[in-house]
Amino acid sequence: MPLTHFPHGLSSMGMPVLGGEGLLTQGTSYFVDPLSGNDGNDGKSIDKAFKSIETGYAALTENYNDVLYYLSGSSSLSTTETLAWTKDYCSLVGVCAGPVALAKRARIFATSTQTDASLVTVSGYGNSFRNIYINYGVASSAALACWTDTSNRNYYENMHISGINNSTQDAAGACSLKLDGGTERLFVNCYIGSDTQRTRAGDSSEILVDTSVSKAFFVSCMVYAGGSDAGHHLVRLADGTAIANIGLWFKDSTFLYNTANNAHDLTEVFDIPTMTGAPNIYLQNCYSFGAASWDAANKNVITNIGADNPTDGDAVNIGTASGEGAVD
Repeated sequence: MPLTHFPHGLSSMGMPVLGGEGLLTQGTSYFVDPLSGNDGNDGKSIDKAFKSIETGYAALTENYNDVLYYLSGSSSLSTTETLAWTKDYCSLVGVCAGPVALAKRARIFATSTQTDASLVTVSGYGNSFRNIYINYGVASSAALACWTDTSNRNYYENMHISGINNSTQDAAGACSLKLDGGTERLFVNCYIGSDTQRTRAGDSSEILVDTSVSKAFFVSCMVYAGGSDAGHHLVRLADGTAIANIGLWFKDSTFLYNTANNAHDLTEVFDIPTMTGAPNIYLQNCYSFGAASWDAANKNVITNIGADNPTDGDAVNIGTASGEGAVD
């Protein structure tokens, strides 16, 4: 029996069937295809996909859980200015080869002349982002953050967020992911950083946290960098009020600093200033490679639940006498 072809795709209860990538939604599904799309299309079917991410985003109606599907291929999407995701309850989903960890083919880059402080800013809440690789690499010290989230209750899955991909960007405040305020975010199976070898100054980081961030959960994630500066940090708190309450929780996650010939281990994974109040960072079954300690300054902010090596003990504050914090 020959295969049956559906010229406008296959759907179930109005939801496109996309090999497991489709989301059940009461809203409208749109498609963007940088190779074969056209911004003059209506974007509502694969063969009538938009070409640009900006046109696809503009079509979304907030509060209805509209979904924008990014059809991966040999071409990438490029932006000329910050993509400001201000809408609530919408989704961006890459349709690509399964849960590929790094450099997924549903990818977004900046044009070489872009100098915006962040490639993407998310101020809307209740959104979800899945299966996207986003890379910020331009010759501008003003282009500091690849992805900035300032809002609440956003969900990230199988994302690769990679910043500081040009040596000029290795400046104070530079990062891959910036959390600025907000609460109750969840990152699942995400990769944050890049292993490209650079100097990586101590005041840059892969995750930068600022303005009373609370309840940011990272599950089965990797935070990593490649460089030659022992003073670099994988996670940096901007100041003493950067986190509040349950600030950051990392579960089953890995922190990796990759250097040429393993010549430069980090002094510490986290840059923690003197904190106001009693905020917490929790590490549950987490591991670090290429760093001498979690927190060399012994600020007693980190709690380890399930030690990553025998010297740390269980459920202790890393850096105290009962838990030295060595993670090699």
